[in-house]
Amino acid sequence: MDNADLVLSKIEAELDRFTGPVFEEITKQFLISRNRQGKLPFTFGKIGKQWGKFRGETGKNTYEIDLTALNESTKEILFCECKWQKQPVDVDVLEELVEKAKFVEWYREERKEYFAVMARGGFTEEAREIAREKGFLLFTVEDLDAGEGECG
Repeated sequence: MDNADLVLSKIEAELDRFTGPVFEEITKQFLISRNRQGKLPFTFGKIGKQWGKFRGETGKNTYEIDLTALNESTKEILFCECKWQKQPVDVDVLEELVEKAKFVEWYREERKEYFAVMARGGFTEEAREIAREKGFLLFTVEDLDAGEGECG
């Protein structure tokens, strides 16, 4: 009907909404691969999405963490956010991940926590600096091919 530009613009506007979950699955497979290679701070036995209810906050009922990997015997846990956005991830994403992790009850007082972010658009310099200070693992889509990443 000679409206290819309109159709293309609608597809581009909605593409990220559909690509986000696929990016999470790719990140999951990436972490599983790094786990097998011993390239993470600990070896995990389980990995998946984490969600639950906020305690005591009216109007905010639930939280979601894209990926959580854990080792039940060593009580170690990795919280990971996946950001399929073009702009670089800033400090707020790291801070929000730490805050959401506080709602996870699993061995709350005994566990050793690790944090990671996989970002399509990379990271701001401030986010990289905070990640180094706090020991965050930072990954970009380029790391998917190279099998690398930054460790804080």
